[in-house]
Amino acid sequence: MLAGVAIWFWAPLCVSWFKSGETAAAEAEQPTAAVAVPVSASPGDARMGEATKLAETASQTWQQLVHWMDQDPRRKADDMPLERDPFAPTKPPTKPVPDPAKVAKPLPDDPEKLGLKLTGTLRAPGKRLAIINGRTYAEGQVVKVSSDISFVVQQIDEKRVKLEGQGKVLVLQTAQPRGSEPSAVSRKEP
Repeated sequence: MLAGVAIWFWAPLCVSWFKSGETAAAEAEQPTAAVAVPVSASPGDARMGEATKLAETASQTWQQLVHWMDQDPRRKADDMPLERDPFAPTKPPTKPVPDPAKVAKPLPDDPEKLGLKLTGTLRAPGKRLAIINGRTYAEGQVVKVSSDISFVVQQIDEKRVKLEGQGKVLVLQTAQPRGSEPSAVSRKEP
């Protein structure tokens, strides 16, 4: 397998060596005006002339390569301007100005004015529940009064619930019928 990989990568390189040797020999047979080697020159001078010729060809090839790279449309930068400078310091975001119509109104102290009504509580071992506005809530749950007002159920006691939110603490108590006091149910024996 390694031999196959070696052949795959080395074969094009070896072929290019042999082709470049053939083109150099063909170019040497054609007379050029740039390099003139005198007949009476020594063999060392002839080699120097060939080296000069190879250097000129290499520089032309290099210059052509640079020209091709400059003309390549894939190398050119986009003409679109940057939307922002990535090196510019960031500015803190501007704070929106509150609408005068949406300025927070003070909350009333009376839970009934907010529409909160406690109708019952349930205290069992390990679980405490309160029924507020017909819905059941446990300790830690959020009671949403409106889109911008909400309270957290902090403590549930017998006939009493403590709510906290919006910087206030509200205490809800079960409503008792007017004019009546809690009575104990007694059983008559026959």
